Amino acid sequence: MIILNDKFTIVKKYIDKHDYYSLLKHGAPDDEYLLEAVKISNSSDCSAEQIALAVAAVMQKYFGSNISPEHYYEIAKEIKSEL
Repeated sequence: MIILNDKFTIVKKYIDKHDYYSLLKHGAPDDEYLLEAVKISNSSDCSAEQIALAVAAVMQKYFGSNISPEHYYEIAKEIKSEL
């Protein structure tokens, strides 16, 4: 069961905005990053550092990317600013 809450909504907004793999840009459905946003919103606390770590871990798991959490710090700050 997926529970969608305010934290999820904020995370999904910024994951879609950044569209790291240009999937939405190239016509993927609006729910493309749904699972990733759920995992990030469920696994991170409210510090920007922890959010960046969660984004990096989820992107690695679902897309095979091995990008450092520092790469995701900007999105983490954006998410943190709305939480």
